[in-house]
Amino acid sequence: MKNTYDVAIARDEIKELNDYLFDLGAGIQERTVKFDDLVNLMTNPEFMRLMTNVRFFAEEGNKYMAEVYENLSKMYENKAETA
Repeated sequence: MKNTYDVAIARDEIKELNDYLFDLGAGIQERTVKFDDLVNLMTNPEFMRLMTNVRFFAEEGNKYMAEVYENLSKMYENKAETA
């Protein structure tokens, strides 16, 4: 397993997927999307794996970053009080 990943390498593919999902989402909202397109996407195992990971990072990644920033803030406050 890779420890790091350069998102810039996949930037074009990510943009293309994002554009596709944006258009598909508009079709869902307008109820004009082809049902088969939606079923094919929502039953694609790799897409579902991606969505699970995105959801995890949106929730847990942000929560972890908030904890780190909170701890850094506390550390800087303590340093400012002792200075």
